[in-house]
Amino acid sequence: MAEYKDLLASDPSNIAWLSNIVLCLTEMNQIDETVFGPFLERIDEFSTEALFCYEDALEYFGHTDDALTVLDEILERDDTNITAWVIKAELLEALGEGDKVLALLKSIFPRFKKDERVLCLVAGYASKAGNLKQADYLFKKALKINRPYTLQSIYFYEHLISSGREKKAVQCAKEALKIQPDNENVLESYAVANALSGDYDEADEAFEKLQKLSPELPDRIKVLWADALLGKKDFAKAFDIVETISRDYVFKESLFLFQRKVLYYMKFAGQDVSERAARWLREYPDNAIVQHTCAALRGDRDAPTPPLDFTREFFDLFADDFDEVLSQLEYTGPTRVKEILKQSDLPEGESWTVLDAGCGTGLIGSVLRPYAAPEGKLVGVDASSRMLDQARMKVIYDELEQADLLEYLPQHPKEYMLISCMDVSPYIGDLQPLFNCFSKALDDDGWLVFSVLKAPAEENVSEYALMPSGQYFHALPYVEKCLRYADLEVETSRQDLLRYEMGEALTGALYVVRKKQ
Repeated sequence: MAEYKDLLASDPSNIAWLSNIVLCLTEMNQIDETVFGPFLERIDEFSTEALFCYEDALEYFGHTDDALTVLDEILERDDTNITAWVIKAELLEALGEGDKVLALLKSIFPRFKKDERVLCLVAGYASKAGNLKQADYLFKKALKINRPYTLQSIYFYEHLISSGREKKAVQCAKEALKIQPDNENVLESYAVANALSGDYDEADEAFEKLQKLSPELPDRIKVLWADALLGKKDFAKAFDIVETISRDYVFKESLFLFQRKVLYYMKFAGQDVSERAARWLREYPDNAIVQHTCAALRGDRDAPTPPLDFTREFFDLFADDFDEVLSQLEYTGPTRVKEILKQSDLPEGESWTVLDAGCGTGLIGSVLRPYAAPEGKLVGVDASSRMLDQARMKVIYDELEQADLLEYLPQHPKEYMLISCMDVSPYIGDLQPLFNCFSKALDDDGWLVFSVLKAPAEENVSEYALMPSGQYFHALPYVEKCLRYADLEVETSRQDLLRYEMGEALTGALYVVRKKQ
């Protein structure tokens, strides 16, 4: 390299020396502005083959505009060079130039509609635009013209996977990998298609091979791999893969829920989580979700109620999927509230002011609405703004407010005739402060309905205990003692199945209480 630079310095007009320097830089995956500047100025003096090499290097280092300049030079020499047209379309798409891509495709398709490369390119864009029938037709033509090439096309697999034909993608990728075993695009598609179709062992093996070929896997691929490992029940490896995802990954925060779930599954399966939990805590020492989860996993049963930041952050992340997850867990909360309120003979249609405390996404709102009818008011309060966004879409509440219940309730003395507080206690250890606040916010003739997770007898819980799931179980004698200290007395109570977790039934205790008269 140094020798070529010395020669070029002695004879700047020598195109051979400049060409050799650029080729060396390309081989070394380096960009030298002092060399590529003169190269671009004398671009018309280089061979087409050399220009393709230089374009590839420019593209690799993110010099997309310069790469397009090189491609334009190639096409100016020969506008039938289909390879250059395909690369140009891909670069324009990477730049977000959708209109230019469409114009390019309209220009080249009539001229080269019998070429498999153009057919795959146009079919790929048709698929992305939602024209699945057109994409199917074009890919079918491409397969007839040149099946081996089409089976190596990333557009082909993106189309099959996005249209829900993962098993066909697996079959085609198997055929393609026999021809070219180390094609990274095909191998990635094979791994993803297997993961989506539920063949987690095959997906894991393919992801492993892909990583050997390309050690720096994109974060999106690591996420899919970790999800496949979760399906395979290889929890430790799933956690380890997620740890390698970069901090600037766009959905990094949502991975906290994934890591929490993986560690919980490991604990439930009897596996040692201490090392990974400790690593997680060292990486995010100030994160409330991580702190609380690690306390639960290490068996810190007496851990205090986590700060409000935990509730806010956890449920903000959980909000979009909350209703679906509870449906999968066969959550019975709304039904149980409706039953116990009927059992307690609470009258509907009395225009009460009603509070849904910790309303979440509003699952209980429809049960409470009749008690505010016809001219009363139903208020929902929650710490999570994103849970409130979901509740707002249900159009049930008259008011929704983001607040800490321990601050909100004392500011509304004797305002509510009915307060519901379902599935809040599992995130609170000591219930006394909350019950005291309820007592203040209840009308003298008001009612409070709430639930707790009942501590199993074998757990020997005297008051409350933080379980590995990160939720608190409460001893019922302790709950009733806290009610008495808050001047609240039990009108009705019952024990019922609230939901399932990890296949096991979770029993809840429901109470309807009033102020002591």
